[in-house]
Amino acid sequence: MNTELQTPLTWVQIVMDLVVQSLLFIFTAYIVYLSFSHSAFLFAWHPALLTIGTIGGVLSTAGFIAILAHKFVNDKHHFHTYHAIVGLITFILTALVGVGGVWTKYSYNLRQYLRPVLAKLIHGALG
Repeated sequence: MNTELQTPLTWVQIVMDLVVQSLLFIFTAYIVYLSFSHSAFLFAWHPALLTIGTIGGVLSTAGFIAILAHKFVNDKHHFHTYHAIVGLITFILTALVGVGGVWTKYSYNLRQYLRPVLAKLIHGALG
């Protein structure tokens, strides 16, 4: 049961939300257009989806920090619902996939810790 008070959105919040969503959509659509207009079809999915994933990762991190701050400031329990637990697990796994992608990019330089072929195989299987 949610006992927090909900305040209605103001027209400024609604307009700002629409502006931000529109700008993100335009940016993503532009990247997708560039990806498919200048490269091979199958490879074109990589920069397009990577851009969408990066935007999603940044926004997910901001949302995660915002809800944690809200819980701490208001002295509320956190990670007590299935929604919160699944969200935390998803956030951690997504971060690990991102780290794996960076590791794979620099796998030759990090070869003393993990063979590049194995790094690429793990990243391909998980992310």
